[in-house]
Amino acid sequence: MGKWLKPTDCKSVPPSEVRRFESFPVHHEFVSRLSIALVCYVVLGMLTWATIADPKFRAGTLAILALFAVKSVLRRNEVLHPDKDAE
Repeated sequence: MGKWLKPTDCKSVPPSEVRRFESFPVHHEFVSRLSIALVCYVVLGMLTWATIADPKFRAGTLAILALFAVKSVLRRNEVLHPDKDAE
């Protein structure tokens, strides 16, 4: 009579040395999160433009939003290519 197959747990399976490329789904999830964040920055910029009348405050707010957007894009590059800084 045959034996029943037992499920394996992650501790009993040796770690694989599979290299994951940018086509790996985790990267796609992060890219979509980045896209959502950039769309939110654009929406906030449009709301800022429509609601703040003083040009100095409007420009300052838009500059801060632009800095957040740039930081989000730079952070994406750090996450996708962590070993690039080590070189």
